[in-house]
Amino acid sequence: MMFQEGVLLMLLTLLDVENKLHMRFAPFQGEMDDLILKKRNSPLANLAKLESELNIKICNDFLSFLNSYDLDSFSLGNVAFGSGENYINTLLELNKNNDFNHWWVGNKRPEGVILIAISDPYTILLNNNDNKVYGITGESYQYQENEISKNFELFVRGVGTLFLKEGTASEVAVAVGAVNQDFWQSL
Repeated sequence: MMFQEGVLLMLLTLLDVENKLHMRFAPFQGEMDDLILKKRNSPLANLAKLESELNIKICNDFLSFLNSYDLDSFSLGNVAFGSGENYINTLLELNKNNDFNHWWVGNKRPEGVILIAISDPYTILLNNNDNKVYGITGESYQYQENEISKNFELFVRGVGTLFLKEGTASEVAVAVGAVNQDFWQSL
């Protein structure tokens, strides 16, 4: 719960987001399943490979979310996580140091930072060293200036709250501790 200038907004909980998405999109009988936050029904695979190959340690709130929910084929509003493939393998591909996927400036990906989702025009990054979430565009590679949430759980709760029309962009931006409020306005 955050308070600013007389505005009190309580972000939806992860369970609220999960339940409301299910109620809204389950009636479409599979046609909109990519918009339903589904519980993981099998153990998370390739996590050790991800951490080893990217030389990172996944932060606790993101790891907890990955262990609880299946992101293989999930979009929350216009924030796309997985695209039908194994999400961990997708993360590996999106963050490898090669000529095709190179969202960072210079020769080396910033330590602990990985691309976790896409939202036109934003690339969503997670800093596993401090849990902060950043949104960068093609013009802004200085991710530190573009903090959109204090941590991953607040990010998902904020996007869910906004997508399910339970708060305004300004209220959500304040509730998640965003420095860059433009991201929330663009959703």
